[in-house]
Parts: sequence; C-alpha cells; structure tokens
Amino acid sequence: MPSRGRAPAKARAKKAPAAPKTPAPPPKESPAPAVETTRESTRERIREVALDVFAEHGFEGTSTREICSRAGVNGAALNYHWRSKQQLWEAVCERCGAWFGGVAARVDISARPGDAIASFLRGVFDGLVKDPRPIRVVGWVAMLPHDDDREGVAGHFRPFVGFAYAYIRAQQSAGAIPSNVDTDALVLLIHNMLTYTLLNARGMRSVLGADLTDPALALRFRETIVSVALGLLGLSEGPPKPARKPSRS
Repeated sequence: MPSRGRAPAKARAKKAPAAPKTPAPPPKESPAPAVETTRESTRERIREVALDVFAEHGFEGTSTREICSRAGVNGAALNYHWRSKQQLWEAVCERCGAWFGGVAARVDISARPGDAIASFLRGVFDGLVKDPRPIRVVGWVAMLPHDDDREGVAGHFRPFVGFAYAYIRAQQSAGAIPSNVDTDALVLLIHNMLTYTLLNARGMRSVLGADLTDPALALRFRETIVSVALGLLGLSEGPPKPARKPSRS
C-alpha cells in the first residue's frame, strides 16, 4: 500500500512534456559587404575633397593635411586608400577627364556639324558654370612647372581632346569645314577662349560688376563663344540657308 503523501510509482516515473525547441537563429550575414561599402565610401569622400582642394590650390599648393582635415580622416586612412598625393592628384585628373568625355559622349555626331559643335560647346560651358572644378584643374595642369609633370596627367584628358580633333578633321575631309581652315590651331584657340572665360571670374567682376553666376551674363558669354567658334570654323547652326536665285537682268 503506497504511503500517504507520495504519488504512485508510475505517476512519479511519468516525464513532463518536453518544451518546444527554440528555432536556431539564422546564420549571421558576413559583415564584409558593409565593410567594403564603408571603405569605398571613405575612398570616394577623400577623392571628392581632394578635387575641391586641388581645384582651389593646384598640386603644389595642396597639402594632404588639408585634405585629411576637410575629409574628416587621419593620415593613415588617406595613405590606406591613396598611397601618395601624386596618386590622388592623378585620380582627380582622371575624374575630370572622364567628365569631359561624358559631355562628348552625349553629343549627337550625326547632326549637322554646326549643330553638333554648338551643342558640345554649350554642354561644356553650362556644366562648368555649374561645377567649375574640372576646368580649374585643367588650368592648374597647364601651369605645372615641368613637362614631365604635365605629360603624366595629360593622358587623362587626351581621349577627349583626340575626339574633338578627330571629329573636326573628319568634317573637313567631308567638305563640311572649308579646306583652308587651320583646324589644329582653331581647336586650341577655341579651347583657350572657353577656358579663360570660365576661369576669369575676378576679371569679369572687375570690368562688368558680375561673373558667370549671373545667368544673363553666362548666357551672353556662352552664345558669343558658340558664335565665334562656328564662325572661325566656317560653320553655322540650323538648316542650311536656301540658295539665292540669280537676279534677272
């Protein structure tokens, strides 16, 4: 006879129902993609700030200390992503060259030469009025003291310059540009006219009391550059003018 106060043996042996198993947590994602994104973000931020500083001071006048300060990184971070100031300078020049190449790529080269060149000049002018940093870098490149220094970064702009020369020479060979036009000299003159206009904000303010941040003044200069460039190349915009009928005597 079972003793009082104790459950039967079978009841004592009965096991409590097992608690439901907690599902295993999903495997943690590797942090590598986030780390890579952060690294790339830091690298691009340094290059963006370097573009600002190089555009303001040129290669010789820029210090990595100022780039670090404005980018919010230390010297070790800068050296991790960019081994030297020279490498960072070349990366900035590469980006500026790509910007010019992007403008050229958007030009409809199947259009009449006058329309295509006018569209190209307007695209360059408007883009550089909005963000003058690439043309300022071009100006600093032109003032580098040694030919070797200039040649080292000129390759980043050469595809864009080569496109301009090749297009104009092709149009001259096709008879669209008069054969007596010195296209080599004119491309350089048009480049200089465009560059100096975009860089000479101080002179504009001194003479005209305004600069290219004034939309009306920017429009005047842009259209004057387009008109002069097309005139030098013997081109015009719009549909060809109808031939004049000979007058009856």
